[in-house]
Amino acid sequence: MKSALRVLSAVIMSLMLAVPSVRAMGVKFGLKAGVNLSNLYGKDAEPGPGESKKSLVGPTGGGFLLLDLPGNLDFQGEILYSSKGAVMEGSGYKLTETYGYLEVPILLKYGLPTPGLVKPSLFVGPSFGALMSARGRWRPPDPAQRATSRTSCRPPMWA
Repeated sequence: MKSALRVLSAVIMSLMLAVPSVRAMGVKFGLKAGVNLSNLYGKDAEPGPGESKKSLVGPTGGGFLLLDLPGNLDFQGEILYSSKGAVMEGSGYKLTETYGYLEVPILLKYGLPTPGLVKPSLFVGPSFGALMSARGRWRPPDPAQRATSRTSCRPPMWA
């Protein structure tokens, strides 16, 4: 996480040095909200015989800061919370895994010069993320076992 903050600081400092006056640039900020459709992949996430895996829909939201640069270029930094995971189902059980991430994309935006109201853009840049929470909900076939079937853990950085 410290290296991500160092990279972010270096990008901001280089932008401040490259442009004579930061005040002369247009600054815009706002909120972003949406939904995230995610799934789990890998050898451990593959469903076995009689099991199925489904995508999980979760919220995504946060804020952004956009700095106008000369020409059709802009610098856009964002801070987003995103919920990701998957649902596994088998013979009488349901396992829902949910992971909460804090994501920080640092983007260079190029606005394509097109006539009309639609203004398409290309985005390039890195994105840094940190796992904030991890939860699993196991729903066994026996309703009496459901009360003790929820688990939650915190990443090592919060312990």
